[in-house]
This record gives sequence, structure tokens and C-alpha cells, in this order.
Amino acid sequence: FRSVALSNFLSECTIDNSKNTIVFDDPVTSLDQDYREKIADIIVELSKDRQVIIFSHDLYFIRLLKDKYLEKNNSECYIIGLTNINGITGVVSDEIPYLSKNVQERINTIRKGLTEIKALNITQIKEKDEKIITLRDYMRQLLERTVEDVLINKTVTRFSKNINFKKNNLQNIVTVKKEDIDFLLKLYGRYSEMIHDGSPELVFTPLTENEILKDLSDYEIWKKNFLDRIKLVG
Repeated sequence: FRSVALSNFLSECTIDNSKNTIVFDDPVTSLDQDYREKIADIIVELSKDRQVIIFSHDLYFIRLLKDKYLEKNNSECYIIGLTNINGITGVVSDEIPYLSKNVQERINTIRKGLTEIKALNITQIKEKDEKIITLRDYMRQLLERTVEDVLINKTVTRFSKNINFKKNNLQNIVTVKKEDIDFLLKLYGRYSEMIHDGSPELVFTPLTENEILKDLSDYEIWKKNFLDRIKLVG
């Protein structure tokens, strides 16, 4: 029913060359991946000559729209987010949710957070601790995304039925060395709370903002070197 209704609506959008503003409220709810990608393509195409507004809590679909818009228009679409800060919901943000961000966007967010921590005064201990906890989790999620976006160059991506069986994608895989895996695993271990009964050696030790900054810098150096090796192979 949703597919048929959406198809009818999209058809009506182009009748008589109408250029009216279009508003979608979670257009891909209950649709499978095939439909999601097709709908994203159509929405981006429609946005070329009219205003299109999409409300969605689907983080993957937001990422899909953002990437397709950039690919087709060579520019970023405008995003307004509603987030939760200190228990207050509905706070307006000009950023997409962290889980929808790519590797570079996640790096930028972590660096921004570290800058915010430095701006806190010595009495704001609670705020500082909360921000460090958030950045620690952001680092973990950055490393998880790295496997998908950097190591295997999106050969296999979440929520996608396709495998990008192309030379440019697979080239990353044959370039991966044991040192790359060891580096990422060691770094990931620092940001993953592993709780096992009877294993006191795995008790989590809080990290400082300086340690997070150093780890992030080391990660960026590794990422640059890895991508440079890819270019040499190519």
C-alpha cells in the first residue's frame, strides 16, 4: 500500500510541470533497500528544480540522501536536526546525527568536542567528564566506521544488498597489512568497555582529553598513510 501510494504521489509531482514544494514524512518507512535507494534517487532528482523537505528519523536514509545529493549536485544539502542535550529534547542542530556521519565528519566532530572541553573552566568537572564519555564513544564508532569506509572502501556497506565488486573498491582489501589490523584493534580496545566477570585486567580506565587527542592524531596519520599506499598500488 505504501509503495503504491508513494508511486502515485511521485507521479502527481511531475504532472503539468508543477514545481511546487514537496514535503515527505519518513517516505521509506517499511520499505526494503531496493525501494529506499530508488526513492532517494527520485527525491534528489526532484530537488533540482524545486524545494523538497524530508522529515525522517531513519539515520541511514539521511546518509543516503546526503551522499546522493552531493554526488549529483556537487554541493551539500541543508540539514536541520532535532537532538537531545542534557535531557532537553527538541534542541535544534545544524548537524546530522553522529551515526549518519562519514569518517571525516566524525573526525571533525571529535576535534570540535575536544576544543569545547578546553574551553571549560576548572569548576566544570561534571560537564568535562560527560563530554569525555561522549567523545570516547564517538572514537569507538569512528573506528567501527573505518572498517567499512576505509579498510574495505565500502565494498560491503550496512543496509545494502549490493557488494561493490570493482577494482577501485577491492584494491583497498589487498593493500591491508597485519600492521593496519593490529593498529585499529589496539585502538578500538581502548574505546570499548569490555566487562567480563573475573577479568580484572579488563577493567575500563577513563581516558583524558589529551589521550583522546593523541589517539585521534595517530589515527589520522595511519589513515593518510593507508590511503597513500592505495594510490601507489593504483
